[in-house]
Amino acid sequence: MSRIDKIWTDLKDLTTDTQVLNYWENRQSRILENLKTVNSDFDMVTDIIHRLAKSLNDREKYSAVYYLYKAGYQPIENKLTKTDQLNEVKYELGRGLHHNRKYDHSKRLFNELANTDFDTSRIDGWWNQTAFESTRERIWFKTDVLPAIGRFAIMVAYILIAIKTEDFLISTTVFIVLFELYEIWWYQFRVSSYLKEFEGFTETADIKKNIKKKIMIELGISLLFYPIYFLKQEWLLPLVLIIAVSFQVFHYGLNFYYLPKLIGELNRKNTTRQQGV
Repeated sequence: MSRIDKIWTDLKDLTTDTQVLNYWENRQSRILENLKTVNSDFDMVTDIIHRLAKSLNDREKYSAVYYLYKAGYQPIENKLTKTDQLNEVKYELGRGLHHNRKYDHSKRLFNELANTDFDTSRIDGWWNQTAFESTRERIWFKTDVLPAIGRFAIMVAYILIAIKTEDFLISTTVFIVLFELYEIWWYQFRVSSYLKEFEGFTETADIKKNIKKKIMIELGISLLFYPIYFLKQEWLLPLVLIIAVSFQVFHYGLNFYYLPKLIGELNRKNTTRQQGV
């Protein structure tokens, strides 16, 4: 009996996820070494990885799934036969990697599943989020942190100037204009950064136009500040608060709903196109 045979025989005798977890924790170095050096019995190897990954996921040991993926699956993935069982392996590994926030890896596995006859409804929610987060991980500092520092600097400058000047209207007007222009630039910069991967798509230009329209509508709403101020100055504070809230609602919708959904859909279309090539 080969070592791979022995591992699979042991796993088949285990009836609970807890038993599989204990087996993995006590023998993981030996298991991984045997998986990496295998030159035959690849169907059995697929069964082993699937059994381990499923039990580790069910016990929420997502770090262990990542370790199994990196040290056990990746070194031999090109040797494994493309079967429905291999798709189940990719599903379990992708699930664990997603929960462990290894989004680049889970995105790759989910995209590979989409290129087969796998039922992608099983990964719908994870697939979209993984596609968005894998992009976000690469660009978040450039698109979120640095622009936020710039916005904070504008707000600090406004506060310092407003304290020292007697003309509140002029300082507030300048602040609102600068703030709006900066927000518009920031939204467009963020969207362009997220869509860079999909620049060749015909949908991308339409999406940018659509978002630009939404931004201009928001800008138009904020410009109500000026006529309302001159008509009824006591409405100034409520109006400023409304403008601030509208910016936050737009910001939240763009970052936590629209962009994740958009990137997920574009990733699916990209995967479908690659499948057709």
